[in-house]
Order: sequence, then C-alpha cells, then structure tokens
Amino acid sequence: MTRDLPLPSSLSLAGHTALVTGAGAGDGIGLATARALGDLGAAVAVAATTERAHVRAAELTRDGIRSVGVVADLTDERSRRRSPRWSPSSDRSPCW
Repeated sequence: MTRDLPLPSSLSLAGHTALVTGAGAGDGIGLATARALGDLGAAVAVAATTERAHVRAAELTRDGIRSVGVVADLTDERSRRRSPRWSPSSDRSPCW
C-alpha cells in the first residue's frame, strides 16, 4: 500500500478530488484504486450502483481518507443527473 512507502511530494494529490466508479466490491480494483488515491491525499467519491458505495466510503473514512459514497448508474444519463455533486470543502456533504 502507498501509505507504507515514502513518496515524493510531486506525487501528492492533496487538494484534489477523485471520482472512482465500480467501487462497490470490498475486494475489487475500484476500492483499491480509491484507497490508493486517498493514500496519496485525494478526497475520494466512490460510486457504485448499490448502497455498497456508502459502505465503502465509510471504510475509507474510517481509514482516514476523506470520502463519500454515490449510488448511481453512471451509464444512465438520468441517474447521473440525479447524483449529488460533492465538494470536499462541504465537509463530506453532497452539493445538489
């Protein structure tokens, strides 16, 4: 994991926000990607088509990564439009 490695500051993602799709599975590449981005300092929005997005976001938050879960089918335009817009400065609250 990246938290065990000393990284040059040029790799820092502090001040950035990442949206990671397909992050519902606890052992999947989406969650691993979200965790790696968070370990580099990014705030992370994890998206999945089920409520598992909230579970994964809670896991990341527990591990010290600023995160929020978004339940949406991002392949569906109407679903995307209903999804919250999230700003890390909003203290983890979605902005509609």
